[in-house]
Amino acid sequence: MGMYQHLCNEDELASLLAHEVGHILISKRTGWPRNTFEECREEEYQADLLAVELAEKASYDPTALGQLHWRTMGYRYRAGESIFQDDSSSIHPSHLKRIFNLNLNSEPCFDQ
Repeated sequence: MGMYQHLCNEDELASLLAHEVGHILISKRTGWPRNTFEECREEEYQADLLAVELAEKASYDPTALGQLHWRTMGYRYRAGESIFQDDSSSIHPSHLKRIFNLNLNSEPCFDQ
């Protein structure tokens, strides 16, 4: 079930599916398989960024993926897990690192 169990609305579903489509687009562009652990982790960050872009182009809330990561991190924290979990052995970066990456690489969402 993964993150699917934490979805609250259609925007989050669209973002999660867009993340998976992002993996497909990246694989078509760069080839498969990834050669290193670092390449796998970088692909996760890239798929997150593509998910935001694809969701927004499809008129879904571009912040939905970040909100989903925040909420999932909150659930895990309330279950006794640290938000600073050791993710060094997983190709999936922690939710906190993914939120940071989304914020670092996203365009401002307000009018100037």
